[in-house]
Amino acid sequence: MEMRNTTRATLFTLALVLVALAPAVAQKTSATVNIPFAFTVADIGMPAGEYLISSPSERAITVQHVGGPETRTTMTNSGSPAYSDGRAKLVFHKYGNAYFLAAAWLPNSDHAREFLASVNEIQVARNGGQDVVELTLLAKK
Repeated sequence: MEMRNTTRATLFTLALVLVALAPAVAQKTSATVNIPFAFTVADIGMPAGEYLISSPSERAITVQHVGGPETRTTMTNSGSPAYSDGRAKLVFHKYGNAYFLAAAWLPNSDHAREFLASVNEIQVARNGGQDVVELTLLAKK
């Protein structure tokens, strides 16, 4: 009986610790960025402006226009940690004047979240060369 009570107390304490840490982890996976150009994420056009980038789950990334109605949550793939320079950032593929969100490195993450190339990006990519643009994310305060 005493062992059962000890196990329950231990599990209860562990649950309290996990509940207390959950908001701290969620806050660390959010950041803001000023994107000075219109861009596309998952075939949805987004205007230039300030954005809140967050990760509601391990595979999903939400891109929310601060002060605007545009919000897009999309599934991503895990990228390789080999290309990390330690900065939280967004990576865009640029074709002429068209920008496509390609990857997000969120604060306190050791790997990128890579966005799948949209049908539109694949079509645009066939017509010209690709440049890469990186924007640094600012940790959410």
